[in-house]
Amino acid sequence: MFRLMLMVILLLVTSVGGGPHAYKHAHKDKVIAHKHQHKDKVIARATTSTPAATLSFFQGPATPCSGPVCATAVPPSSHLCPANNDTAWTGSSTAQEYTVICDIDFPATHNIYPFVLAGSFEECMAQCESFNAKRDRGGIRCEGFVFAPERVLFSDDCYLKSSLDHPSSATISLIGATKAPSFSSVAIPLERFLSTSTPSATPAASSSSSVLSPPKVVRSQLHGASVNHPTTKWVYHEPAQPMKLEDNLLKPGINFDLITKFDIASDTGPLTSSLSPLNDELVDLSVVPHVSRDGGKGGELNNHHLFIFCDTASFTTTNETHKGDMVGFTSSSVAVDDGGNGISGNSLSLVDGIGQWNDDVGRMRGFSPMTHGEESFNIVLSGGGYRYAVWPVSSIISLNKTHAIQYASLVYDQVNMITQEASFTDLGNTLLTISVDENYGPTAERTVKQMFTQGEVMWGTIGGIRSWGSEGIGGMDGKVYLFGQSPQGVLVARTDPSKVADRDSFEYWTGSTWTSGQLPATATSFMIEHPVTDFDLFYSPYHKTFIMVYLTPHADNTFYYRYLQAPQPIIPAYTTTDGDNSDCDYVSEILLHPWSEEQTLYKAAIPPSGNYIYAGGVHAGYFGDDDITKGGTKMLISWTEHTGEDANTPKSGYAHMTAGVEME
Repeated sequence: MFRLMLMVILLLVTSVGGGPHAYKHAHKDKVIAHKHQHKDKVIARATTSTPAATLSFFQGPATPCSGPVCATAVPPSSHLCPANNDTAWTGSSTAQEYTVICDIDFPATHNIYPFVLAGSFEECMAQCESFNAKRDRGGIRCEGFVFAPERVLFSDDCYLKSSLDHPSSATISLIGATKAPSFSSVAIPLERFLSTSTPSATPAASSSSSVLSPPKVVRSQLHGASVNHPTTKWVYHEPAQPMKLEDNLLKPGINFDLITKFDIASDTGPLTSSLSPLNDELVDLSVVPHVSRDGGKGGELNNHHLFIFCDTASFTTTNETHKGDMVGFTSSSVAVDDGGNGISGNSLSLVDGIGQWNDDVGRMRGFSPMTHGEESFNIVLSGGGYRYAVWPVSSIISLNKTHAIQYASLVYDQVNMITQEASFTDLGNTLLTISVDENYGPTAERTVKQMFTQGEVMWGTIGGIRSWGSEGIGGMDGKVYLFGQSPQGVLVARTDPSKVADRDSFEYWTGSTWTSGQLPATATSFMIEHPVTDFDLFYSPYHKTFIMVYLTPHADNTFYYRYLQAPQPIIPAYTTTDGDNSDCDYVSEILLHPWSEEQTLYKAAIPPSGNYIYAGGVHAGYFGDDDITKGGTKMLISWTEHTGEDANTPKSGYAHMTAGVEME
């Protein structure tokens, strides 16, 4: 219902020249909409500390200042036109000079926001100054504004302009101001249009919201279920002996000390060249296991395409007496795409690195390392239905050329062994630093055992986005943006790339500015006010804007997308060569402009079991130069679905599905 209301609002602002009759019919709905004006960031309302009384009038270049208008600091807006057309004004808080213009408008593509709710000419000017004050280091600037005095009381009455190119005659009464010289030389009629004038029959496109090259889905192709191909060899090594915990620690229930006060167990997480040099014996597995995995998101790192899974079980495949028996279980694993089958529209082939195996019968070491406390607890109590798990549930976030990060979820899992009913308790998240070992494949270091804790927003668990600085892609400047999941929407935090392990370095978006104080779980300063279960956001060089892709809690088997409705193309600083771009944070644009309405990216078929898909995501970079994150138009999406089969059967209980989508 509210989405429909927002569509009505956008339709009504497709022209400033909608006329007073259009305003009368729309006013009631707009007042209602104003109460929810931050919904999906469709309406912008900047807060400003510049009161109208700080504006001052001085003699301009065309019309001498005289009469009662000069005697007051703030003359009424109704007195500005037409008498003061081409007269100069300033805002004393910034000493910025403006030139008053009457009944002149500019194209909709110059709108910084679809519209701003002001209420007066003076407040509209203050909004322009406030916008510029927050962007004193470059980027889009407010070069002027137009105000519709007939549209007040929460109507769309103020439009901030990022450019003054292509001025034209307005279709309704407008009072504006520009930072540029006089427009008196423009060869267009400047006569004032009275409020009783008949509106133009053709709606003007002047001050409406507009998007350059909006992304649209043109085709999609289902690849099917990915196929696991475990390696047949492992690196022989003496198995580590798990630590034995004190009896008082081996009790069901949550104990955060098991997470934070124990070292990392050396027999967990993939082997690396530093842990086990390649001159160690490489031998055949006595049993090449059948692997069943849940989840499966990842991304490109160092020219490898990683797929990182949650719960993973391995089963015997050769012994007829015990064929199908589970031999190993871990809460995470990783595989690498082999052959790029998805590029040609076929099912992916996923291969495990040799560093995954803990012994010759296919027990996995897991992708995320575990602490001695977590591991030892699980060894003793998992058979009774109790365990600690580390679930990497987001796409990876690039850090530099060789490393990426994930803020994996920490979970306490309790299963009723009679009914098999499971309950999961979120315990916060942990930071994984990911790289690719040239010998053993992908590996993860558990850089911070517990980053955020129970009851806090788990920043980064649903992912983030890298804002590259002047060093370009792969550098260590710029910012790392992290998303926080709330039942009502998506929150945003950021930090420096060198400080991703330091939670005290994070700053949080409050809706109008950044703060060092962590937002509570009840915060409502959403980038998008819409519940999501899986979420990816990326920059599309082809479309020159940002695109978000997500699943919702509605379990409707649908990938949705929205694109950022910026007033002009977004071009990252690192792609330009003029000037010093070291301070330009182009990803911040995702918080400064409205997002489009929700649109369908891909509709998956209803799974054979469970009725819904989950763990959906975008695998950035899969299509190489044709990938949507690299200047192309294609993207690989993936998800998990229940097959209805036992985990030890060829269909594995879970299917990791992929599809290709093209947007133009």
